Amino acid sequence: MSIVPDVNWLTVVEIPVSEAVDSLKQLLVAMVIVLGLVVAIAIISGILFSRNVVRPLRHLTAAAAEVSKGNFQVRVPVSHYQELNVLAQAFHIMGEQLFVLIDDLTVAKSKAETSLQN
Repeated sequence: MSIVPDVNWLTVVEIPVSEAVDSLKQLLVAMVIVLGLVVAIAIISGILFSRNVVRPLRHLTAAAAEVSKGNFQVRVPVSHYQELNVLAQAFHIMGEQLFVLIDDLTVAKSKAETSLQN
């Protein structure tokens, strides 16, 4: 609505509701499509990221199982995540230290048995 200044008339423009709503419907459809694409990208990204994190952890779990069976020479593949690399390095150091400790204990046991026999 607007007023025509010289005559104090009021003008009204009428358009069909369908014409006014059509552009809103098109906007809504575009928003739904964009939202769907964003959700799909987020899901795919989440799956790929979780696989990249879970895979090294599975390797580490398998290596821990091997160490629990007495295989102290097992190695964990290097990951491109810094935190997992630090964890893998600590795991390797632990395995080496356990190997040395068990070797030292075996030698000490042999010496003790030898000295007891003499």
